[in-house]
Amino acid sequence: MTVGESIASSAVKTALDVKASCIVVMSERGKMAQYVAKFRPGVPILCITPDLVAARQASGLLQGVHTIMVDSLQQPDTLLEEISYELLHGGLNAGDRIVLIAGRLSGFKERLQVVELTEEAGAKTHGHIVKGGGFFFSRGLLLSYSV
Repeated sequence: MTVGESIASSAVKTALDVKASCIVVMSERGKMAQYVAKFRPGVPILCITPDLVAARQASGLLQGVHTIMVDSLQQPDTLLEEISYELLHGGLNAGDRIVLIAGRLSGFKERLQVVELTEEAGAKTHGHIVKGGGFFFSRGLLLSYSV
């Protein structure tokens, strides 16, 4: 198993253990989202990527994966706030848990983190989401996926 597959496997197990509502994957090329989808976690997967090709492929080919295209993954804290905003307005509630993972190319150095959504964290957007053609994510469809 590769390092990416190992992290993806751990993320899926963690999501099941903490009863997470969603797995958020920050990936430059979408490879980490492929690894997570391979394990069929039973919760929605949200892939955050700056690559248009990766966004299209993940949304179209991988089961349970939705994507949001962003300008870059260089400001992880503000990006996490903006994703929290989208998830809270997409049907998740404050107090719900998400599992956040990132590969080494996304500037995080292979991270696995459990984040609890709060109203304060998801109170605003920062303009990182690319509008007009870069939104392969429907707030209504994100939480409709089930096994």
